[in-house]
Amino acid sequence: MGQFDASFLSRYGQDASEVKTRLIKELATFEELLPTLQERWLRPLAPEAWCPAQLVEHVVLANETFSKIIYLLRRNKPLPQVDKTLGLVKNGKAQAPQNLQPGEPQSLAELLPRWQGVNMRLLQEADTADSWTERLFFRPFFGDLAALDWLRVAVFHTRHHYKQLIS
Repeated sequence: MGQFDASFLSRYGQDASEVKTRLIKELATFEELLPTLQERWLRPLAPEAWCPAQLVEHVVLANETFSKIIYLLRRNKPLPQVDKTLGLVKNGKAQAPQNLQPGEPQSLAELLPRWQGVNMRLLQEADTADSWTERLFFRPFFGDLAALDWLRVAVFHTRHHYKQLIS
């Protein structure tokens, strides 16, 4: 069991087709926003917060991880053993694990090709996983999740950070 109840993820679609349609919409909406952020690209969103450049890199890193996990879940091979430590929550907010934290801010020109490539891979994984098995992989905030829920997490996560960028 994770720190947060994963049942809310079902609002992002009931089956793979619905979830993928929602993911396509969220990724497109997010990408359309990127050029409008240029004026404040390097300015932190709040004290001790990431700037838009870092937030975008974080979403890229997360979507890359989600696509890899979905790939592993749909294969008929043993899953890697992972540490099942719960994620860190600070002031009521989930904190990104070390591997999903961005580095020094990059330009939009540097990030955009990565953004597009990673998201194409994520959508390809959604396409190729035509039967969603009950194999599970641990997420530090939600516990063990099946592939469909990992795809839902990608929708939720992208939407969450999009909202941060527009507020």
